[in-house]
Amino acid sequence: MALLDNVKASLGSWTREPCFIELTPRRTPKPLYADQLLGNIEAMKRDLRTWGIVKGSPVPLFLHNSIDFVIAFLALMDLGAIPVLANMDFRRLELAEIFADVRPPAVLAEKNHLGYLQSHLGGCTVISHDGGEFKVIGHRENAGHDGEIDEEIASINYTYRGCGYPLGALIPPCLLYTSPSPRD
Repeated sequence: MALLDNVKASLGSWTREPCFIELTPRRTPKPLYADQLLGNIEAMKRDLRTWGIVKGSPVPLFLHNSIDFVIAFLALMDLGAIPVLANMDFRRLELAEIFADVRPPAVLAEKNHLGYLQSHLGGCTVISHDGGEFKVIGHRENAGHDGEIDEEIASINYTYRGCGYPLGALIPPCLLYTSPSPRD
């Protein structure tokens, strides 16, 4: 069973139980209930489609750890797009490598991080995240991908190797599948 299928099945049985509790900057707990998370994933998936992101589109995520990161990641997976996980602290050389390798048609990034990414965003649909909201601030007519990423890649995870060039691990769908539990 696919990871996303397991997540949806599990959340479906939780309904009004909090599945995430995020601390706001003021340290106030912000719960997100299972049914809300499922609804938010579906809404984000619709938005991504509206913004031109299609199956196979690699989309780098430059987002803080948050509920919104989880929603964006799962919505991209549900859409069949390829989430590209990268560290927000990567240096310009590392970013240049990532953008040259992936040639993303779209990028999701924190609004306050866009200036740092600016030189790499030409020709991309730019989706800004600020205050819990995603909105398009730069639009490419077709956010489909015209690169050479194998359609059997579910996610690309970049990490630092210590020599200035990041290493991208191509995660195939088979690694995102889990075997059914004995209860299934």
